Amino acid sequence: MATGRRRTAKKRSMFPIYAGVGVVVALVLVALLIVFNRGNSGKSSTSGVSVTAQGLTKGPQDAPVTIMEYADFQCPACQNFTETVEKQLESQYISPGKVKLVYRPYSFIGPESNWSAEAAYCANDQGRFWDYHDKLYDSQAGENKGTFSKANLKRFAKELGLDTNAFDSCLDSGKYSKTVQDDKKEGDRKGVQYTPTLFVDGQKIVGVPNYSDLDKLIKSELSKLGQ
Repeated sequence: MATGRRRTAKKRSMFPIYAGVGVVVALVLVALLIVFNRGNSGKSSTSGVSVTAQGLTKGPQDAPVTIMEYADFQCPACQNFTETVEKQLESQYISPGKVKLVYRPYSFIGPESNWSAEAAYCANDQGRFWDYHDKLYDSQAGENKGTFSKANLKRFAKELGLDTNAFDSCLDSGKYSKTVQDDKKEGDRKGVQYTPTLFVDGQKIVGVPNYSDLDKLIKSELSKLGQ
């Protein structure tokens, strides 16, 4: 049932040089690895399974089946979906390239819903949407009780190692306030009233679906495509 919320003397003399070069190379490689891991938006996962990610989409752009998820970062049922069904989707369908999951903020619970969605878009500017997405759901502690105050949202960005100057400026400027409002209007036009609401190739599912039912629907859509 679905649930949801409305290296000899000569040789030794050369050793310090080689050693020094080796240390420099190692440090450069480590630095590059750190930058790559922080800035790369190509891999993301909530389940430990490696999946491709670009922007607000998990899975390859040409995946045969598309799941649109409309969710509110303050919604406990959305957190439940992220921690349960989404992990199963990653393992069975997203990682193999059969499904792509597209996240759309549907911010309706209150001001902290709007601020958290704007903050997630600011994190996306640095290629870290999904990391921030997970951080928000991990941090839920009641609705509009200050958990997603702008101060806390900035702290989350710092804890994730984002460029805090860029992030803070983005959030304070309201850069994505209209985008978040437009996301909600888009959901309204599609008849979204509860979160999470999913659209599997256009077929609407309200609330957190039973995974076996979702699995059957995905298999049916893949079968239509001869897969």
